Amino acid sequence: MLVAIPSESDALAWMIIGGFSAWGGIVRYLMEIRQKQIKWSWCGIGSQIVISVFTGLLGGLLSFESGASRYMSYMIAGLFGSMGSTTLIWLWNRIFGMNNLKEPK
Repeated sequence: MLVAIPSESDALAWMIIGGFSAWGGIVRYLMEIRQKQIKWSWCGIGSQIVISVFTGLLGGLLSFESGASRYMSYMIAGLFGSMGSTTLIWLWNRIFGMNNLKEPK
């Protein structure tokens, strides 16, 4: 099986999706700090960015597979990134039909 080498524009698109996802994670962390009056933590923001990049990449994959334009894929990646673990729970429920996962408090 031959694997196609991605073009420069494809690689750039995925880097932009990763950037929007990470940015969404930073926004989510800043919103949580403001709402919950918690103290800034580098470990907290780092873990939020890791989760957000993962969920943002999932959103980018879903939007590309559904035929959305690159700009819509960037937007969806940012939204999925800012929703973070909430997105994972929604996807889990949607794909597997299980409703036993809860958002951590």
